[in-house]
Amino acid sequence: MTGNRHKFHLVLLIIILGIAFSVRIKGIWFGYPLPVHPDEPHLVERALNMVRTGDLNPHFFNYPTLNMYLLALIYRVITLGSEALFGLSAADVPVIWFYIAGRVFNVAVSVLTVFVTYELGRRLISSSAGLISAAFITFSPLHVANSFTITVDASVALWLSLATLMAVLIYAKEKKLVYYLLAGVCVGCAVGSKYTAVVGVAPILIAHYKQSRDKRDWVDANVIALLVVSPAAFLITTPYAILDYETFVSALKYEAAHYSTGHPGFEADGSTSFYLYGRYLLGEGYGLIPTLFSGLGLIWLLRKDPWKAAILASAPVLLFLLVGRYKVFFPRNVVAVVPFLSVFSGFLVAGAYKWLSARTFNARVSKRMMLGAKALLVGVLVGSLCMPAVAAVRYVNRITLPDTRWVSIEWIKRNIPEGSSIGREYYTPPIEEYTDSHEVVFLGTFAVARKLEDVERMDYMIVSAGDYDRFFSAPDKYPQECRAYSTFFDAQELVHEFVPDMRTLGGPKVSIYKIRTRLHQD
Repeated sequence: MTGNRHKFHLVLLIIILGIAFSVRIKGIWFGYPLPVHPDEPHLVERALNMVRTGDLNPHFFNYPTLNMYLLALIYRVITLGSEALFGLSAADVPVIWFYIAGRVFNVAVSVLTVFVTYELGRRLISSSAGLISAAFITFSPLHVANSFTITVDASVALWLSLATLMAVLIYAKEKKLVYYLLAGVCVGCAVGSKYTAVVGVAPILIAHYKQSRDKRDWVDANVIALLVVSPAAFLITTPYAILDYETFVSALKYEAAHYSTGHPGFEADGSTSFYLYGRYLLGEGYGLIPTLFSGLGLIWLLRKDPWKAAILASAPVLLFLLVGRYKVFFPRNVVAVVPFLSVFSGFLVAGAYKWLSARTFNARVSKRMMLGAKALLVGVLVGSLCMPAVAAVRYVNRITLPDTRWVSIEWIKRNIPEGSSIGREYYTPPIEEYTDSHEVVFLGTFAVARKLEDVERMDYMIVSAGDYDRFFSAPDKYPQECRAYSTFFDAQELVHEFVPDMRTLGGPKVSIYKIRTRLHQD
């Protein structure tokens, strides 16, 4: 590549990374000033507890602990800085600021993943393919939606991409111990982010086999280093997997049972969820045209260089097969597939353009036709990026609107009589944190369907569409729950409702009912 072209590609890369950052950074304010994401507290509260108590055992292993420790380090810096600069103790710092800090960290992780995606495309195929790959992941709605939440999937995407990049280096530059050591660290950190990331070892083993098959030295110091460093890195990032072994094993058994038996509103009709994951990626997750590009790119690369295709496809395919074998369907489980889909998409577009550029012409009309074909290809690329980009931007704008749960708090404080007992479900305003004038009881998820006796002991009940909509969207699957909520809505007095219009107000519909009829019989 010439110097001028290299500079041009560098400028384009910086622009893409800047766009990736700008698309994602606004999302850190979703729900503000409430931490409304259902999964963020699993990491944030345990990281804060480590800072406050010094106890590094999270006593929770549904997730590995790498991200908890990284958050704890960030929070320790925040508390030290707050104390030194403003005289504030850790207890004086608003909790929401710890959430914002964690979200900013995840944005940085996600933008770094865009860069690693570029490197995968550049080193495996070409610089142009790398740039196009980076553009595809930049606008992927699935990746964007999970890039500013304090969950583990953005980290998995980064570490699996880095592990595959090490495999690419082994493939391209032959076996060097440093690549195997770095690959082991990446795989260990990926598993330290989420247990399903164990698939990250596959591309390294494939690259190792390719480089070893001629001399038949498959088991050497390099692969031994990989197989030693990978679990060592995991145990360094999740040390209490050994130090608190019983709790660790119990959590793994719980998650295996959870994913096998189902999660209301997020589950397949049968025992596997392959179809749901595939349909999601084709639709709102990655997009129909980008997914088509990715599939064609994989087929083309398989014909051109099967080893490169195997290295690039092994981890995402195994991850898809691993999570799809369970009944539970959470779209975020396949966030780590997006960088690889993007590289295949980038390969197809860059390869098609290069193929067109290599054609020779004898007639002026042929040149014009080929220029038209190139322009059409560029137009298709722009169009295929515009659709997911618009979807991603709209999503971020929508979830950063003022939230119904925050808006409803002041109304509840002003309008519900002091001393009243208030029950609330999940996805409802945490009114107990903002008033001492009411007796507030958090009854958990699906309380109307599962804890009706407790609900009817309250004077008022707050329910959220975030809980019950999952039942009404599939009434044949959840007839009992639908019947319970419908009966409750008909029998109790609706006092006030906060309905999001997705223009000025976001969040779930929040409804406040006065309990006037007892339905439960002791």
